[in-house]
Amino acid sequence: MSALDDIVDRAIEYTNKILSTMPSYRPSAIEGLRKLRRALAEKTPDDPAIARLDAYLESLGPSADPS
Repeated sequence: MSALDDIVDRAIEYTNKILSTMPSYRPSAIEGLRKLRRALAEKTPDDPAIARLDAYLESLGPSADPS
């Protein structure tokens, strides 16, 4: 597992915890993931971990579009 995989895994796990305990934080949690995604993609845009983060963002709904 690469460091990027670990970062994405932890971000998804943390976001799931936030969304399950504080659903009203959903917009902020999604925005935080989008910022993380942009920062990670600047350095390694073709890494499979980025695609996994994109898929997770997509699963959160239309407001989570990473573009």
